[in-house]
Amino acid sequence: MCRARLLHVLASAPVAVLLTVAPALSSAAVGAASIPPPYVVAIDPGHGGSDPGALGLDGLVEKNLTLDVSNRLAALLRADGVTVVMTRTTDASVSIQERSDIANAAHADVFLPIYFNSWTTPIPDGSVVLYPYASDVPFASDISQAVTDYLNPYGDHDGGLVLRNDWWLEPTMPTATVESLFISNPHDAALLTKASFRQGLAEALRSGVEAFLPGILLRQQEVRAVTPAKLLPASGPLAAAPANHATSSASGERAPAATATPTTPATHGGTPAMLRVFEVLVLLAAVLLAVRYRRRLVGLAGSGLALASTWVRGSGLHHRTLQRRRRRTRERGLAATGGGETRSRTAYDDLLSESRGVWDRALPPGHGAVPEDLLSASFEVRGRPVKPARHPSLDELPL
Repeated sequence: MCRARLLHVLASAPVAVLLTVAPALSSAAVGAASIPPPYVVAIDPGHGGSDPGALGLDGLVEKNLTLDVSNRLAALLRADGVTVVMTRTTDASVSIQERSDIANAAHADVFLPIYFNSWTTPIPDGSVVLYPYASDVPFASDISQAVTDYLNPYGDHDGGLVLRNDWWLEPTMPTATVESLFISNPHDAALLTKASFRQGLAEALRSGVEAFLPGILLRQQEVRAVTPAKLLPASGPLAAAPANHATSSASGERAPAATATPTTPATHGGTPAMLRVFEVLVLLAAVLLAVRYRRRLVGLAGSGLALASTWVRGSGLHHRTLQRRRRRTRERGLAATGGGETRSRTAYDDLLSESRGVWDRALPPGHGAVPEDLLSASFEVRGRPVKPARHPSLDELPL
């Protein structure tokens, strides 16, 4: 009795687990289905490869600064659930046409080229934002405002917005080119040599992008609502660094790439572990029930096999199979005897031929009487006598 109770408890355990987990699974699935797809931001680190860009004070090289700030910005955006597309991730040469094509092919929501400025004298400072078309002014304004808010405490001037429609070839999304600071200015160059300043500049650019695309933060809130806190990406200045990206220092030297961390927020809420536990419980219950009712299972299996055998024997397919088998056997016998008759002569053949000859001789044409000797004739079938049938006379027939 105790054993039966234990088996029933174990068998009902998966059902209890399913009833407990089902509401959480359904709510997580509904929440994940309502989350919109991530935004796509194309970041273009200026120059690269054979094009070093401007050479500034303190050994600053523009192509290295643009890649460093771009990598920092990409990590921040990925941490917010944004899909980031980079026109280059290494010190490679990329043409202006290729940069636009990469952004267009990715169907990016915005395109943000990052550059730095330089002049023949050390006097100019501050930042400026360029835009190719009038439709790009809202995005360029948000980027310019974010960078200005960051640079004002350092005493740098705001160069505002400048129309520059001869750089980019047919971009299909809002585009704004950032020219942050002058690496030819001693004050600006000293700021750019500091990693903390470059990190703050990347955070300002992220604020400008998210000001133009407020849906990024709304989507992040929805993701956090359906995702446990322990599965969300870590926050911080250097959280979620991109994989296989070597960071360039201010002096132009390339530092080793940092270890990549997951940047895409999980949307399943840890349910796979629950499902694995449920699967183990179901398997355990099935094994225990099979052991407990093994005799019934064996009987059911035998009955099923018997029914299947009966159905097969009564099916037309079975009969056709037997007919083909008999036909092949007969054809093989004919082939072995050269095509002659394979059936041997039996006692029935002799009996029929002999009786037919007796009847033909005893009954002349037109005669209706049957001789008594024929009626009393004896026959043998396979060596056994066959008693002749006795016919009643006319006197014995009932009136």
